[in-house]
Amino acid sequence: MRSLLKGKATQAATMEFLAKKFTPMEGWRLTSSDKSVEEIIKHQNNHKLPFYFSKLGFGGHYLNLNHPEGDSVVQDQQFAIQKAIQGGVNLIDSSADYGTSQQMIGMVLNGMCAHHHPVHHTHHHHGHHTTENDTKIYREELVLMSKVGPLDNYIDERNHSVLSRLANECQVQDLDKRITKLADNLHHYSLDPLIISHEITRCLQEYQVETLDVLVLNQPEKLLQAMLLQNTDGNEFAVYEEFYHKLEKTFKWLEHEVERGRIQAYGIASKAVTRVPNVGVLSIDLEKCLKIAEKAHGGLNHNFKVVQVPYNLHENSVHTEKIFYDQQSNSYVNFLSFAKTYNLATMGFRPLTTQLDAYLIFRFADYKFDKNKNDHMEKLVKEYQETANEIAYTELNTPWYNVNLLDDSVVLSKEVQSSTRPEFSMENILKIRPSISWGHIIMTNYDQLESYFTFKKVLQNRIRPEQKYIFAKLSELSAKVNENDYNAVGMKKEGTDANQLNNFKTQCNRWLSHYQRLCNKFYQLYSDLLSIKHQHQCEDLHAKISKVSNEDLNQYTTLAQKSIRCLVDTPNLDTVLVGMHRTKYVDDLLFNSANSEYSLLQSRPPEKQQISDSVIREVKVNNFRLIVDGETTPHLRSQ
Repeated sequence: MRSLLKGKATQAATMEFLAKKFTPMEGWRLTSSDKSVEEIIKHQNNHKLPFYFSKLGFGGHYLNLNHPEGDSVVQDQQFAIQKAIQGGVNLIDSSADYGTSQQMIGMVLNGMCAHHHPVHHTHHHHGHHTTENDTKIYREELVLMSKVGPLDNYIDERNHSVLSRLANECQVQDLDKRITKLADNLHHYSLDPLIISHEITRCLQEYQVETLDVLVLNQPEKLLQAMLLQNTDGNEFAVYEEFYHKLEKTFKWLEHEVERGRIQAYGIASKAVTRVPNVGVLSIDLEKCLKIAEKAHGGLNHNFKVVQVPYNLHENSVHTEKIFYDQQSNSYVNFLSFAKTYNLATMGFRPLTTQLDAYLIFRFADYKFDKNKNDHMEKLVKEYQETANEIAYTELNTPWYNVNLLDDSVVLSKEVQSSTRPEFSMENILKIRPSISWGHIIMTNYDQLESYFTFKKVLQNRIRPEQKYIFAKLSELSAKVNENDYNAVGMKKEGTDANQLNNFKTQCNRWLSHYQRLCNKFYQLYSDLLSIKHQHQCEDLHAKISKVSNEDLNQYTTLAQKSIRCLVDTPNLDTVLVGMHRTKYVDDLLFNSANSEYSLLQSRPPEKQQISDSVIREVKVNNFRLIVDGETTPHLRSQ
């Protein structure tokens, strides 16, 4: 490993970095001719942080040094980081919980950055004075941010114990008391100062830097929810008091980390903070957090300076709903305005991904699906229905059991019934059944899976791994279903039908092979139908945005560009964190939009912001339902 990058983000260096991008060659247009570049940048950074950052931040959620698609994707992701920085993005956000994301960022930064920033800084106004250092990147120009709290969201729970790992690394005996198991009874969370300190150390090592500019507590409402569920006496008030007490201890430690020079500031990333505190509502009181920060610091100059909230064209309440009371103006304001009364840096995350309901994921992005499939919809639906019928029949009639359609009862095959292996007991067969019933599960849960991105996530994270495991297990067990019919030297015992055993093994292998092919075909056909649905949703959004904006946003070609344009124009929002984890996404937002009147790295004038405001308020995602009936005729029915 190379030596750690010294230094931290500074006002002078970040100003110089951002000012370089306000040039005609970059496609920028100044919002006002009577303002200097520095004044515009300061106006776009209305907060108390000791540095400035770009209107778009690079989100590192999907970066992966061990990407399943291979080294070419890893290299492309590394180049995406470089290209984003070269294109004017100086804010990089990742998490201790994002697998190898921070390691990749650290490798790229250590390769790009000079290890010492020159003392001299060139001041930029409307003209651009080129210096020999313009092409170099320095640590002081970059704002590095990370998140802590969740401990194992991206770790395979089958093969890893977060407790054993942390116990080994932290050398603490009572670690289980410092960690809370979350509501899913699987993942873990901690705001304990010892754990936070350990995570900061890991962040610094992975980023390969001496100082982290911002540390964010990620979704502390997960801890609060777990505490509420574990509460048995029904005293919700007491649980909240305990939660804020934990937060106070954490804030005190983070103030200590600022004094040590390991971080510059801290904050929270939360959806719960955007809800007005009320009985029965899972919410985190922002004002209470600020008072706790004052107490932790011992004064008003505390270092709680950042709040991250979900914000996209669907989840837009932080801008559209005036539900927070502002004492200064004696009026109700939206969350972003409310946060600005305390000079907090406001950041929007998940700008292009949202959940339309409890299950369905939608992305504000055009995808290059096969449009020919849309032209042959009737043929596609017919093939889907035929495959669905075949997979349903296959799942009901297996070599191990048959299912009675009348009462859903399971009847074991005679070979399984005669087996002495405990794995083939009725109890264990019933445990296996769901893993070879995914066709039925999908067809009976359309309401939860009818999104291309939801289905892709479930297929990748659950269905494929589960079926891979079960197929291997069934293949192994089927070869030994009657192993007790053979003696110690492998000879068939008297009375045993060897042909029957061999036939059963062959039957099992054929069924598994046939079922795997059916599953692959069924999953692909269903994905194709869902991709067509997404195309229709995107086309609908393009038309609505064009109409509401009076074609003003037509200068931006992609749905991602149009969405980000509106979010960047939002008053009182300092930056939008975007997962630009591939070069094509960086190109789309930073370079392909450069011919537009305004760069996506700057807010537009008030009259243009009003257009974006109308789009945010009026344009809604149409959650088309994909209906497939017995006449092989597809319907896209809006709800």
